[in-house]
Amino acid sequence: LKLFVLLFLCCTTRVFAQNHTVNFKNAIQFEKAKSDVVLLNNQNNKIPLLTLNKLKIASVHFNFKQADAFDQIARKYRNIESFTADTIRNDQGFDALHDELKLYNTIILELSAATSFTTALKRFITDLESNNLVIVVLTGNGKNLSQFDNLKSPIVWYPDDTKDGASVAAQTIFGGIAVSNFLNQNYSTNYKKGTGYLTQKTRLGYSLPEAVALNSNTLNNIDSIVNKGIATHSAPSVVVLLAKDGQVIFHKAYGKHTYDGSEPTKLDDIFDMASVTKVTATVPMVMALYDKKQLSLDSPISKYVAMTRNLADKNSIIIREALLHEAGYTPYIKFYEGLKPSDMSTDSSAAYPTKVADHYYLRANYFKEVMWPVTLQSKVETRGKYVYSDISMYMMKEVVEEVTHQKLNDYVLNELYLPDPATVDLFTSRQSKTSWRGLGYDKYNSSTKLPSAYASEQAFGHSGYTGTYVWVDPKYNMVYICLTNRVYPDDGKTYGPAKVNIRADVLNLFYKAVLESISPQKK
Repeated sequence: LKLFVLLFLCCTTRVFAQNHTVNFKNAIQFEKAKSDVVLLNNQNNKIPLLTLNKLKIASVHFNFKQADAFDQIARKYRNIESFTADTIRNDQGFDALHDELKLYNTIILELSAATSFTTALKRFITDLESNNLVIVVLTGNGKNLSQFDNLKSPIVWYPDDTKDGASVAAQTIFGGIAVSNFLNQNYSTNYKKGTGYLTQKTRLGYSLPEAVALNSNTLNNIDSIVNKGIATHSAPSVVVLLAKDGQVIFHKAYGKHTYDGSEPTKLDDIFDMASVTKVTATVPMVMALYDKKQLSLDSPISKYVAMTRNLADKNSIIIREALLHEAGYTPYIKFYEGLKPSDMSTDSSAAYPTKVADHYYLRANYFKEVMWPVTLQSKVETRGKYVYSDISMYMMKEVVEEVTHQKLNDYVLNELYLPDPATVDLFTSRQSKTSWRGLGYDKYNSSTKLPSAYASEQAFGHSGYTGTYVWVDPKYNMVYICLTNRVYPDDGKTYGPAKVNIRADVLNLFYKAVLESISPQKK
């Protein structure tokens, strides 16, 4: 689950060349770069960076030829602004740069053997240290480490000025890679043989399929599956992400935003996640509160949601029933059918703050004044049976907000919480006698073999009506995300013919690649 949660905090990476022979060699080179990187001056545990949402990061390059490679990976974790300082030599130039950096509280300085370590540069770095978190990335043979004997800030040093080295440095800073190396010789008074700090991996890393023993040639078939689905109008745009053993090893965008449009799909496009938000926002926050003993799964929802206390059909429903979709709530309410012209605006304002789509804003308090009263008056008819209902999560939203005294979206953004392993097991294991559900999560159904016949009993995830899907299988340490906009242009159609069921077919292929790596088949 840690991988699953963190994937949504750092959700993009490069598209890797998919050739097994080439990638196998590249993976070896990347492992070499990982074995070379050394972290220095980390006595205050500034690396890896935490609470990224509070950081405004600038990346400043000083004759650093792999600047693009470094920034590309860094941006997978957090938006950064790049600055080039190759030509700055004097105090006046550095003072001007200092003023440009005034809006950033975290400054990453990338330097190489080609950098001129002038007195002005050293003063500039010391000046930055007084009011910012400064991180120095240094590449070269190590002789220049002596230039930083008086530096207090963390240094990420690696010898070979390569793209792999730059990628490893960026992932070290953000926690995608755990560092376990030390200097192998004396370089200066402060940086002697055996010097270095260990770190733990805290976020997903980025690597090649071959780095986790998968074959890129097998994954090549994802292209044909997705392109066939687009051609048969299952969805105009698709983004697929695969992660294995804590490494994102495939991430690719396909198609265009619309069939008749010209804008290509990008890795950082925003999709309507639909019901996937249940397991990426609401349920993890319920898990956090459960861990902290701030709520009980067997407490009635009416304990937290006062408006349900006088509703005879709802006041005894417990949290566990809602998470299992066994509360008997109405399956689906077509709120959109009740929209009035006065409920919508083409421009945003304080009166119409909620963006639904381009040039489409919903009026303030629409949920509270319209949707919530309708929800409270909806029928409860199938209690004790599995009937999927969005109302379950409407109720859980109210529970979370009552306990935390925060809006759910604010709590999600501010609370980076990794649940206790026992809590993860509880919520993601089968908890129902009438369905294959976990607490909020969908599970592998051994009767129907869905979503994949290759899935393990430990697997869990969720789908979204708009064509989104997330799936985690702890047995194989794999994470799968498929984002599509299948409801364009007609949300009344099915996902498409079974032969081009993009979400299922790509998942099956991912499983095939994983299983091949465990028990290689003779070709």
